[in-house]
Order: sequence, then C-alpha cells, then structure tokens
Amino acid sequence: MEKKRLTVHGNEVTDGRFAWVTPEKDIELLRKGIQAGFKSLAYGNEPYGCVLAGPSGELLLEGLNTCLTEHDPLAHGEMNLCREAAQKYDPEFLWQCSIYVPGSPCSMCTCAIFYTNIGRIVHATSIYDKQDYTVMDLPYLGLSPLEILRRGNKDIVIDGPYPELAEECMKKFEHFDPSGIEFYAKSAHHLMKR
Repeated sequence: MEKKRLTVHGNEVTDGRFAWVTPEKDIELLRKGIQAGFKSLAYGNEPYGCVLAGPSGELLLEGLNTCLTEHDPLAHGEMNLCREAAQKYDPEFLWQCSIYVPGSPCSMCTCAIFYTNIGRIVHATSIYDKQDYTVMDLPYLGLSPLEILRRGNKDIVIDGPYPELAEECMKKFEHFDPSGIEFYAKSAHHLMKR
C-alpha cells in the first residue's frame, strides 16, 4: 500500500508528485547530500551540502557550501543550489523536485527553498530534533523548517528523519573545528546576545 504523503499543512498530495519516492531512494539521495558536505569540507568550507532530485528521482544538481572560500555568510549549499536551480528550471518543474539536505536546512535556506518553489524537502537528521541550536556556539535562528513553512501558503512536503544516517551525517564534523576559523572569530562574538 502506497504511503499517504502529507504537506506541511496536513493536506494530502493528490497530484502524483513524489509517487516515485521510496525510503531506499531517499537514503541513496541523502547519501549524495552527505558526500556533497565532504566535498565542501575538502574545498575549505563548512561540511554542508545538498542535492536536488527531479520529478522521477533523477539527480539534477549538487549544492556545496562556499561560505569560507567566498567570504560569504549566505553561501550555504542550499542557497547556492537554489540560485542555480532558479536559473535553470521553471517554477512548475521545481514544484515536482526534492531537495535532499542531510542535516535539515537553516531558516535562511528554508526561505530560499520556499521562494525557489522546490516542492519537497528531505532530511536525515536535524539539530532541531533536540532543540540544540547552539551546538557550535554561533549565532542562530532557532526556527525549524516546519515552523517556517507552516507560516507560508505553499503545500510543501517535508520527509524525514532517517535516523539510520545520523552517524554518517556526523562524520563530516570529525575534521571541522569552527573555533579556529577567522571568519567566525570576526563575526560571531559581537553578533551573539549573551
């Protein structure tokens, strides 16, 4: 029996979008998002990345974090992917697409996904699951994607978590220490409310 897919507003998806989805395919694509995080780290950036899958589950784009190498705090993997996707594809097409973000998108990226018109977000794990927003003691907006998207007027779907991938997601942080990064040293301390 096919799983009933609900949007963030509790509405059933009846237009056939995401009929191809299986847990196995989601896990496969989330692993590609995890690998994108390793690529970001290898290029000298934060260990975050994501991928975009098309209307049949085909891999379309990869989004790498470039915050540190481009000195751009907005250059999260999702933001980079959304910019590229909006230039390459029309909104109707993107409404049938899924973005795979292993650790769940931040508030800024959730809004970018909303405005880019990507119809589905898939995550493996999330800091929001534990209400542990300040794990790296950096500035944050503690709003989950669900909290943000429920304030909007689009029937976006969120699927996840996939707890079996949590350990794989965390491996990216074994060689990442933000405390020694000049970018954070210059911006974090005076932005934080103590």
